[in-house]
Amino acid sequence: MSVIEFLEQVCERMQRVGLVNTKAEFSERMLGKAPSYLTSMKTRERHASQDVIDYLGARLRADLTIDGTRIEILKAQLEQEELRQMHRLDLIAWMGTECCDEEIADPVAQKTIAVDNPAFFDRWVSILRPHRRDHAVRGAG
Repeated sequence: MSVIEFLEQVCERMQRVGLVNTKAEFSERMLGKAPSYLTSMKTRERHASQDVIDYLGARLRADLTIDGTRIEILKAQLEQEELRQMHRLDLIAWMGTECCDEEIADPVAQKTIAVDNPAFFDRWVSILRPHRRDHAVRGAG
């Protein structure tokens, strides 16, 4: 197998898994060459130099490093969001048990409800659930 055939197979594999979209992108981004490099080298039956293979290896290693950094950043953001979620849940639980010893107004039901009543906690959860679902839908878009 020639080096060009090998590079074409690498390109095809990268396309299959979504790492590159086209031969032109592969040639330019992964080989450091002009967009038409791979196609023209095959058409002209030329041989690629070792420098091209070396560049490809270096580019893949650099991409791994970049991806690893992005993954660590996303993990840290996920941990922060999970911590915020836990704090919100703790706050809801606290509100349901420790908020006050009085009755409070329930604007939706248009009546008062005792804080120590289990319905108080259920009411808070029912108020917050739609907000959480709306927030999740907005965040997904």
